[in-house]
Amino acid sequence: MVFAIDPKGEPYLATDAGRKLLAIQDEKGKKFLVVRLVTTGRWNTDTLKKIAEDGYTAWTLTNTGKIRARHKPSIEEIINACLDERF
Repeated sequence: MVFAIDPKGEPYLATDAGRKLLAIQDEKGKKFLVVRLVTTGRWNTDTLKKIAEDGYTAWTLTNTGKIRARHKPSIEEIINACLDERF
């Protein structure tokens, strides 16, 4: 399994390109690259708008195509969250 963590995720969140980045699959539809976009601050996952400046938020796509976010107070904690396959 290969992980890709992009710390410049904010511009991609609400775009089709962002969803495509989060759902890279091989020709058989199997996920072979785990992509996490990381943004600074705390975000509302429904509106995709920043609601606070504290910490970091990591983003992924569920199997059903829904965006999932996880917030952590430090860069170390967000990197550990990003490397968790169960995210």
